[in-house]
Amino acid sequence: MRTQLRIAASGMCCAVGGFARAARAAIRAGLNRFEESEFVDARAEPLIVSRMPLENLWGPRRIATMFEAAVKDCISEAPAFSPKTTALLLLVAEQGRPGYQDSWAEACVAAYEKLTGMAPSTEVRTLALGRAGIVSALREAHSLLVHRYARQVLVVGVDSYLNAEAITHLLRKRRLMTEEVSEGFIPGEGAGALLLELPPREPVGLHVLGTGAAEETATLDNDEPVRALGLTRALREALAASGYHMNDLHFRITDLNGVPLAFREAALADTRLLDHRAGRFPLLHLADCIGETGAAVGPLSLAYLADAMARGYVPGTRAVLHCANDGPERAAVVAECFPS
Repeated sequence: MRTQLRIAASGMCCAVGGFARAARAAIRAGLNRFEESEFVDARAEPLIVSRMPLENLWGPRRIATMFEAAVKDCISEAPAFSPKTTALLLLVAEQGRPGYQDSWAEACVAAYEKLTGMAPSTEVRTLALGRAGIVSALREAHSLLVHRYARQVLVVGVDSYLNAEAITHLLRKRRLMTEEVSEGFIPGEGAGALLLELPPREPVGLHVLGTGAAEETATLDNDEPVRALGLTRALREALAASGYHMNDLHFRITDLNGVPLAFREAALADTRLLDHRAGRFPLLHLADCIGETGAAVGPLSLAYLADAMARGYVPGTRAVLHCANDGPERAAVVAECFPS
């Protein structure tokens, strides 16, 4: 779908940095904050996690604290920000995911109201769509802007796997990295914020050019063969909307976290879309620095790119982001950075 948006400002809050400048510098340097936790595996060995240094702060208050940090970081870059003319789209974990609570979203909205003094008429929507929800959030933002319900839209993704219910479920499913499971992921948490607006006549900064969404038959919870047809369809849709072919892009950034099925799926999609005569097509992912951040990964990835592309810290100025839920949902976003 043709979803043209400009990222006017962005904010980050994750284990390696409570604000974007710190987080971006740490990610560029390949740093992480992986540490042993009070959670233990089946052998009573401490689990490695990636978490914010928020001691004795759990549940909705922890989520709201990360949300607020990302929003403050984002609007500090945007002197023209006005809560009266800005809609809020909150992207959170899929409904029913073990460990997720509706009170997380309620706490975030309350924190936003306190931070900005938003008007009662402010458009506020919660999208419980997980990692792949980034496309729905961008499309909804585009619709709000085109139909003039808002002058700007603030998209904030926030999530955490660091609670007993989530950890217990993931250990039972053998999804977490332990001494017995080398192909699992490191649970993390974080928040990413994007202030979006319709693109100006003369493009400048990071722009979203196209989005794609589809469903995959093979998931982590079934035995279907991995064919990557859903991810391929999502990528094709995003590419068609952007006007580019895969070979025109310089790199891709993904939500890959160490789970082999996702790597196989991404590799298969690449073989279908890349001309084999093409040269290197670098793969970036934030999980090796900040762990698995769930619904926050899409906004965090775009917030990272907004600065890294402009400063030449990544392999080029055109990229595709793709994300996948544990279920069938697949999402793709093509973005390009224009010089200021």
